[in-house]
Amino acid sequence: MDVEKSVVRRCVCSIVRQFDYKTKEINAKALKELVGTVRRMESIIPSFVDILFEQLRRTDCDVRLCVLHISGYFFQRSHRFRIELINGIQDFLVYTLETDPLHYPLPGPPDAACLLKKETITMLRCWIDKFGLGYQKLRSLGNYLNKSKSLDWENSNTTSQIERERAANEAFKQEVNARKVVEKITKLFDESRADIERIQVEAFQVRWLFLSICLKVLVVRTFTPKFLFS
Repeated sequence: MDVEKSVVRRCVCSIVRQFDYKTKEINAKALKELVGTVRRMESIIPSFVDILFEQLRRTDCDVRLCVLHISGYFFQRSHRFRIELINGIQDFLVYTLETDPLHYPLPGPPDAACLLKKETITMLRCWIDKFGLGYQKLRSLGNYLNKSKSLDWENSNTTSQIERERAANEAFKQEVNARKVVEKITKLFDESRADIERIQVEAFQVRWLFLSICLKVLVVRTFTPKFLFS
């Protein structure tokens, strides 16, 4: 058990250290080793969750964001992991969603803290929608968050909807602009079609003239006595 725990700790630290905070990608090699260790010994999961909480307590929102994504990965795949994390979900939310800002405010910078809360809300909604029926404590989590004075849970859902609509509008504008560009290029091509065809004809004529001259020179050199060229 101690050996496996050491491996888990090393993998988690490696993932945190190499986590890409822009793409939110987890180091594949370290994750594969971590997954393999957890699969071989599910009894290591409580210690695994404890190690994640150790990282969560660090005063660094980027590290906490990484832990959130590690948790999301295993939450989707392991019943045992879900049970362990749900048992400590209130503490988990203290460090990711700032449910106790008076005693445990999220560390700066503000942009990183805002991103962490946003990612946490998105992930929680996914967990509740997908697994809420099978876990009573998870099912009641929405009610708990609604009562939290530091978080407007219902408004956060509205905000997410607004953001989705904004993204859809932006995508529509980009599509319209792309169509305008295509139409402009097509119009320009149509207007220039006559000139293009004329240039093609002229180029063909020049090429044919050049070939004719070459053939004449070749014929002359072939059928003219050599002494005339000496």
